[in-house]
Amino acid sequence: MPNDPPLKLATKGRLASALAATGVHGLCWAGLLVWQWNYVRLYVEAIQEASFDHPPLIGIVVSVGKIVLDNQVLTCVALAAFLAIDAWILYRLDGPSIRKVLRELWSGLVVGLPLVILFFSAIGMNLPYSKFARALVAAEEEQRELQTGEYTRLQGNWRLVETERRGRSVAEQGTLSFQKLHRQFSWTQNGQTSSGYGSLDLRKKPERIEFYFEVGPDQGKTQAGIYRVAGGELTLRVAPPGAPDDDLPEEFATQDNDCVLYRFRRAEPVPDAP
Repeated sequence: MPNDPPLKLATKGRLASALAATGVHGLCWAGLLVWQWNYVRLYVEAIQEASFDHPPLIGIVVSVGKIVLDNQVLTCVALAAFLAIDAWILYRLDGPSIRKVLRELWSGLVVGLPLVILFFSAIGMNLPYSKFARALVAAEEEQRELQTGEYTRLQGNWRLVETERRGRSVAEQGTLSFQKLHRQFSWTQNGQTSSGYGSLDLRKKPERIEFYFEVGPDQGKTQAGIYRVAGGELTLRVAPPGAPDDDLPEEFATQDNDCVLYRFRRAEPVPDAP
């Protein structure tokens, strides 16, 4: 008995509709897998190299991502099987009455699930960056507070009592003064005066200091070095103005280099901090 043409056309239409919907679903899941295999792969490697404590959600993202990355062929086979089941369910639910509603609910679930996975994965992957950003802000705030205290200790006038070049003491006269408010300095030595502003780096040991000259023989140059304040004395070891990073001092010694060691004593009582 020949098939009824209208019924055959309806069957073909249901099958085409199911395959089209399954194709859209497949694109969503394929996009999720591509994202996992590329972006998440780099993220997993970075997390493993960092070896830091992370929130539980990060652990889930890393664990699932590693499973997917280690079993790519199996993941593709599982996805193909799932899409075949998806096409069959869509085909069976394509019809009037309640089945149409169930078909739309199933389709929404299949499309929404990879989006939900992507959403929570992205949140989980961004948590360390948020934590890291907060840590950076806290560290910068702590550095600012420490620097404020250091500028308070440096504030005032210092009298040069000893200069050392290439391991030998040199008779020189000079004064160095700091202003905490604008972090400015004024340096007078052998009748020449230079001024500008300074900056400190307390994260390195010994602590670093850098002078930028706005006025004086070295105008426009930067001079970097290390410093130490103890017992009313200030010790500076600085490289020549404009020296490259490779020539910057690491310790308070001047043998066989062009660095200069200065020792100062406070010329007046420490001013009260505002």
